[in-house]
Order: sequence, then C-alpha cells, then structure tokens
Amino acid sequence: NELVPIATAPKFYSDWSPSQCRSCYFTTLSELRRRCPRYKGGIIWYDQCLLEISTVKTFGRIDYDNNFCMSNAKRFSVQGYTNTKWQALISNLTTIAINEKNPSPVYAAGERRIGRDKVYGMVQCTQDISAKGCVECLTHNMVHLQDCLFYKRGARVIGRSCNFRYEFYPFVAVGPNYLKT
Repeated sequence: NELVPIATAPKFYSDWSPSQCRSCYFTTLSELRRRCPRYKGGIIWYDQCLLEISTVKTFGRIDYDNNFCMSNAKRFSVQGYTNTKWQALISNLTTIAINEKNPSPVYAAGERRIGRDKVYGMVQCTQDISAKGCVECLTHNMVHLQDCLFYKRGARVIGRSCNFRYEFYPFVAVGPNYLKT
C-alpha cells in the first residue's frame, strides 16, 4: 500500500492565515516523518493544524478511535454555571459550522456571556466528512469524553475528524463566523 499524506491543515479553516496554515502543515509533516520514519502511519496534532499519514483509506470516514481530551485542572466556580451553558455554545457553533452559507466551512468560533464571565468556544471538522458526519463526530466526542469535559474551567477535544474547545478566556481571533450571545 502506498502511503498518502492526508493533509487537513490546508483544508481546515481557522483564525490563521493561509501562510500560517502552510507553515504549520510543513512543520507537522517534518515532525511526523521524524517520529514515524517507517511511514506506517500516524497523526500529529498542533494547536492550529493536524496531519495524518496512513496506508488505510480514511478520507470521508469519521475516526472514532483517535480522539483525546485535555482539560483545565481547575473546576469552574461561576455562580449559576452549568455544563449546559458551554454545551449550548458548542451546539450553536456546530450549527454555524455546518451551514452551507458559512464563509469558513466546518469551522465556527464564538462566545457566550455567563453572568459576569464569558465562555469562549470553537468547533471544527475536516472537510472530508459531511455536515451530518460533523455533527455526529462532535456529539460522539462530547458524550464519550464527558469525564474530561464536565465541570472543568476549560477543555479541548482533539480528533482526526473533528475537534472543539471551550475556555473562560479568548483563544481565537474574531472572524466572519464569530458568534456572540
């Protein structure tokens, strides 16, 4: 089987410029080649991009196996805050991300006021999966990684097919599909 790099960085939309995405892509490619010299396959994630090299055709398929969560060690202490508040933000961002009129397909970021605080969020899917697949991927990760997500001051779920993040501080630039509620 021939190894085919599946580069999602150039097709992933974010708050980065195309040149920053290309730079991240070449950095990930170099690092993946260094870490996996026999090219059996691998995925490498950076804050703003990911790269997969595989002998297995993964294009168009949701990857349920290669997902992980990193959460803030602090638990939230905002009065009146519940998990449903950040979940609603992620759900609203997902709706924006899969909207055909979205200027940055399969990507959305935004914020939501919770009392005196704001929670910031971002969702993103690779363009090789359908809108329905994007929703399915994000929902799957939210359900299966609850222990890492719930009652945390912030968390990010990273996967081959989709990722999302929420924090109590801004971590992405405001763009054309930025939601404020």
